[in-house]
Amino acid sequence: MATLLKYSSILGIWVGLFYLSFTMFSSRDEEDLLRIQKALTSSQAWRSYSSTQTVEFDNKEELRIRSISQQDPYSVWVTSKAKLTDTEDFQFEVYFQPEVIYVHTLNSNTWNKTDYTSSVAGELQGLKDPFSFWLRLLKSAHTIEKREDGNRGSYFSVKLKPFRDEVHGIRFEDVETAVMHVWTRNEPVGIQKMELNMRLKPNIIRRYDQITYRIQFSDINQSKGITLPQEAKSAQKINK
Repeated sequence: MATLLKYSSILGIWVGLFYLSFTMFSSRDEEDLLRIQKALTSSQAWRSYSSTQTVEFDNKEELRIRSISQQDPYSVWVTSKAKLTDTEDFQFEVYFQPEVIYVHTLNSNTWNKTDYTSSVAGELQGLKDPFSFWLRLLKSAHTIEKREDGNRGSYFSVKLKPFRDEVHGIRFEDVETAVMHVWTRNEPVGIQKMELNMRLKPNIIRRYDQITYRIQFSDINQSKGITLPQEAKSAQKINK
């Protein structure tokens, strides 16, 4: 009986420690998740910044987006290059002004403009907001590992549950495994860069099995100035 009580006590202590460890791990994950969210929301409050985004299919670049954003005076410039064929790219640039959006299609050298109430404006909004997608992605977080990066910031590796989403017209579905890498900065508080690595479920129709989406920020709170070209004055209004 004494031996039974002894082993029962040991088992009880072990179960208690296991439960405590699990609880602490979950709390730590939650704390790290909040730190990433804080870094993303702090980045949204930057006065100005530059960013570069790339999307790769099986390590081959399919899309590159560069942007400069400033809050005072408000102006955002975005340029995008997407691969159409092995020898041809589709390129355009967008100037977001306080009341008007100008679109310059480089392939045909044509200028168009629209206001923020049009359906076209709604389609373009995602180009000037590089944060919303990553904030949504955190809802699929499963486990998080953190490593301090000296005094500069922290690194997080976030394993994600399968999810569906879309960014810049590219749909992410049939996701088998996904890992989100986040590098934060301490000064100014925010994001240095992020990377999403996805492996997709096999599909005989799809021509790729892996997607890598990256974004990197620079020139934080260092306004570089955005000048609307004179050619924009001839832009034709989009009635949609």
